[in-house]
Amino acid sequence: MADLATKIRNQIDFYFGDVNLTRDQFLRQKMSESADGTVPVSVLLTFKRLRTLVGESLPEDEATTKILDALAGSTVVVADKEAKGIRRATALPESVVIDPATAYVKPVDVKYDLDQLKE
Repeated sequence: MADLATKIRNQIDFYFGDVNLTRDQFLRQKMSESADGTVPVSVLLTFKRLRTLVGESLPEDEATTKILDALAGSTVVVADKEAKGIRRATALPESVVIDPATAYVKPVDVKYDLDQLKE
């Protein structure tokens, strides 16, 4: 089973990944509010799955630090510790080819993490 930092990075990478971002109007809207597409971590902490993963009782500043630290090594996003935000490492492609075997499932109970869903 992956450690907590890896789970956080995987979840953020999923949010900002090509397939999810093509469907996620809310996150794209938040990205458009910044010149470089940076989304404040405070916005991402409103996502129940991420907030549960980080720890619901953790103060926002500590949760933000935990998330930004976990993103070291991500190839999908860049963490801006000074701005306390996250942006894609590369521009979103104009078209995304979705594997026909890909299933989009919503909602998924927050008690399951990405590792459990992959099994």
